[in-house]
Amino acid sequence: MMRKGAYSALLTLTDDETSRLRAYIERGRLVCVLNDTKWRRLREALAPIGVRYRRKDLREPEPARDDWQGDDVFAGHPASFEWIEVETLRPVHQGPLATPRFDDLAPAVEAALRANSIPFMRERDRVRVWGYLRPGSSPQWA
Repeated sequence: MMRKGAYSALLTLTDDETSRLRAYIERGRLVCVLNDTKWRRLREALAPIGVRYRRKDLREPEPARDDWQGDDVFAGHPASFEWIEVETLRPVHQGPLATPRFDDLAPAVEAALRANSIPFMRERDRVRVWGYLRPGSSPQWA
């Protein structure tokens, strides 16, 4: 059974899109982790940090490992976001011959997520925020 508040973002979808998405979620027995308010807080908390994102939508294949985007990753309907990964190592351009250097944004990103009570997990140079969990998945929450 779906939680009522978890689908307020579906109000912006057509009736047919809403029905298909609800059926997909129920058929797959997906568990909602983040609601619309948490997605909005995530976006607002990370905007000043200037990170890049990767997003996996429920009915779409996983994006390529190097398919990082800016704020436009939040375009669309949060009700269909399976997860968003936040890149925590930002490359710093120093010229073509210089040794690559990276700014570590993990402390700022993790502090922003914790301050907004947004559950996440760490994965090497990124953090993942789940919108839905599939049966059998058990993220190692940070």
